[in-house]
Amino acid sequence: MLDAIPAKVMLSGYGSPLYDQRLAHWKRIEFDVGSHGLRHREVLWLNYEPPAVPCDLRFIGSTFRERQRIRRKQERMQAKIRDLPASERALLMQWLSATYGAGEGSAA
Repeated sequence: MLDAIPAKVMLSGYGSPLYDQRLAHWKRIEFDVGSHGLRHREVLWLNYEPPAVPCDLRFIGSTFRERQRIRRKQERMQAKIRDLPASERALLMQWLSATYGAGEGSAA
């Protein structure tokens, strides 16, 4: 039934031999989550390729430490850019826009 849907579908749940068999041609992503002090593994099945840049960039990084490292790196970069003279900041923005396009990689 899910294969008949002419749309992007994401199914979330725990690992299942039935889903693995029926959705073997789908993209499968596993990740660990915590709930009420317990750790367990959840699975996403997707009938499409996930985007290279997630829509919610707050959770980039696979662990708390990695997210903390990325956040601190971002804060240092922001401070450096903020401290640039206006003309150098404009030149950097022009290069970013020309290289990566307007809005690419930005969170909505």
